[in-house]
Amino acid sequence: MGIAERKEREKRRRKNEIIDAAERVFFRKGFDLATMEDIAEDAELSKATLYLYFHKKTELCLAITVRSLRILRQMLENVTQSGGSGIDKFQQLADVYLQFYQKHLDYFNMLANFRNHGSNCDAESSMMDEICAQNDQINQLIATVIEQGIDDHTIRNDIDSEKIAYALWGQLSGLMPNIMTSIGMTDTVNRIEKFNPFEIFHYLYNLIKNSIANPATGASS
Repeated sequence: MGIAERKEREKRRRKNEIIDAAERVFFRKGFDLATMEDIAEDAELSKATLYLYFHKKTELCLAITVRSLRILRQMLENVTQSGGSGIDKFQQLADVYLQFYQKHLDYFNMLANFRNHGSNCDAESSMMDEICAQNDQINQLIATVIEQGIDDHTIRNDIDSEKIAYALWGQLSGLMPNIMTSIGMTDTVNRIEKFNPFEIFHYLYNLIKNSIANPATGASS
């Protein structure tokens, strides 16, 4: 291994250590309250050294958002590689998204935070490019499931798989933060809620699923 390669590997290692530290700080304090000083202290670095790798807090938010999307994408990939019909896999997409919420809540929160703060991030950032790439891959995974359903006749053949994929991903990523807000409401507010938030999630998802299912062969529930 040459000197240049060793330096690049060391740089990647240090960046990952900083992102690890940022995760601990963001997950503990929240994005708004966390500071670059907090992250430097957790990473056991000087603030000057930290700024050599990341110039502002939003860049670290982007880096963790990339990690979050990669975890979710890998979970969704398992659906595309599993057995079953296209419409069954379409249902599994919802189940996996809820699993991501339940098992990786901190990463889920970072995705929700990106929705709120993403407009303040550097659009030219390489990490923003990676976020777009991960989003595209997630959309493609959903489209692949829909296309399988069209091929096996469990999903209507007049469905535009790409448009439905984009609409569904947007719906999921927008609905769940609202569910989180409902879950976090005070007891007084919860007492006036008519439905469990997850009931609303499943109800809406089933409406979408039933609307694209082939009436002759697609499963509905």
